[in-house]
Amino acid sequence: MQSLNSRNINCHHQIGSFLATAFVLATISTATFAADRVIEESLVYKDPTVSRQNQMVKGISLDYYSFSQNVSFANAPNPDITGTIAYQQPGISGFVGYGDITLMVSYRSGTGTADFSAQFTGLGTLTLNESFTQSEYEFDLRWLMTNFQTTYFTPYALIGYAGTKFNSTITTPSLPSYSQSSEATDTVPLLGIGGIIPISDKFGFRVDEKFGFVSDTYSDSAGSVSSSYNISRLTATMYYNFADSWNGQLGARYESNNTGTPSTTGFYGMLGYTFR
Repeated sequence: MQSLNSRNINCHHQIGSFLATAFVLATISTATFAADRVIEESLVYKDPTVSRQNQMVKGISLDYYSFSQNVSFANAPNPDITGTIAYQQPGISGFVGYGDITLMVSYRSGTGTADFSAQFTGLGTLTLNESFTQSEYEFDLRWLMTNFQTTYFTPYALIGYAGTKFNSTITTPSLPSYSQSSEATDTVPLLGIGGIIPISDKFGFRVDEKFGFVSDTYSDSAGSVSSSYNISRLTATMYYNFADSWNGQLGARYESNNTGTPSTTGFYGMLGYTFR
């Protein structure tokens, strides 16, 4: 049993191809712009999370993550189980950086619902309603590869650690006396690469892909079981500096794993303030 953020399919080769394409496009764009415009420093320093050499930067933001998706699960020899999963998570993030190194921390927690319809031989169609709470935390250490940066592109490497706690209760109108509670906890070390693509001193993009090895523990009234699996997480963010020290960010996160369960795609927004 995995938490909702981990109910995914293995598509590492597709995500890798997408990220490689983004890097190629960024390189082509960089070459084109560099031929027409020469400036003394990279626009990457306009990213609200980036500090200049030998200087410090700090920041904090209020975050909101939203997820809603139709899913299906195999239920052989019966028809597939189909349903909808949705949840929202407000949260907070912070970072501190010096030179090429930035430490980023985030936490969010929220509630959600999952409604499923399933057909079983001898029982007919059952409707399952799940309500849950889910909290997540993540630490990431980012290293900007400034030796390879240009005006419009800077690559970076990431190492991180994340965790999720998931509490759920399942009921069904077909069996009013039925109620199943469960809990799941995940921890995952992460390793990834990415790039910052500044377009102007006002806005730009960050794209990165992280890979991890999840350790999962699931428990309910029948006992507990542990499992492990691999995940891939692709994140794309647009940042915009709309006022002195204030910034907004919008992004999407696509996550998959190698367990054969559906992938997930969520969207988020951030309102931040940077101290320089």
